[in-house]
Amino acid sequence: MLPAHLQPVVALGRSGVAVRLAVAGAPVPPRPAARQALLVIGDDLQEAPGSLGPRAYDGAALRAWCAALAPAGGIGIFAGAPNAEAYRELSLAALVFPGGAVIIECSESTFVDWARYCDAHAPHAVRLDVAPPIAPVCEYMKTKEGVSSIHTPRGVLAALAGTGGAAG
Repeated sequence: MLPAHLQPVVALGRSGVAVRLAVAGAPVPPRPAARQALLVIGDDLQEAPGSLGPRAYDGAALRAWCAALAPAGGIGIFAGAPNAEAYRELSLAALVFPGGAVIIECSESTFVDWARYCDAHAPHAVRLDVAPPIAPVCEYMKTKEGVSSIHTPRGVLAALAGTGGAAG
């Protein structure tokens, strides 16, 4: 049986939205032209070499995905145990937002590196970040106070409806 967090991703692909997967050691797939799409970056490997962070995936293709998220796209950095609600809402964002969406699955150790990468390369995307409250994550979040981004799943539908604002 398919894990609950992946069910909305598979359903999205079956609906006709382009779903692409990037894995360590392989090039990031190019973004489909003029289509809503979802990219899932699987940087959450449990075995060696583990989570490698954005340096292992950066390049023209990933930057094109990030650029497509402006002015309307969603991006989520997911560290720790899978959160089915977060996957569902980012899958919905890929369907609704013209720029599509990107899900980054990573470890707690590379969450902040991915967050800074997204700050630099997808600054206008609606953010949905899910991570355990460990010290590096909390320190990063403190630097984001007052920034209009969403760091928990509950706020994405509000952002999609145009009400904006941060959710807690």
